[in-house]
Amino acid sequence: MKSKLTVLALVPLLAFTNNYAQTVETGTVKLADSNIEYVSQGQGEAVVLLPGGSLTVEYTEGWAKTLAGAGYRAVRVNSRGAGKSTGSGTNVTLQTKQINT
Repeated sequence: MKSKLTVLALVPLLAFTNNYAQTVETGTVKLADSNIEYVSQGQGEAVVLLPGGSLTVEYTEGWAKTLAGAGYRAVRVNSRGAGKSTGSGTNVTLQTKQINT
């Protein structure tokens, strides 16, 4: 099964955002060697936001609100060792992040 990648330019979405209250769901997915924290808001097709390096998802909150307001479900995922995610961040590759997501 081929995966579908949606690339979005966030600036044009500003014109379509609404001011409705958005429900924010937080949780943790338990894996064999780590716990991965996520924050989800909005409804619709999911767009996953992954912070760079060891940063937390906090700085992506504005993007998530914009996406949710435009009819998407914004899912922000903290990497191992960031926020409430646990597990070693040593030797984590893009493939590891894909598996965790």
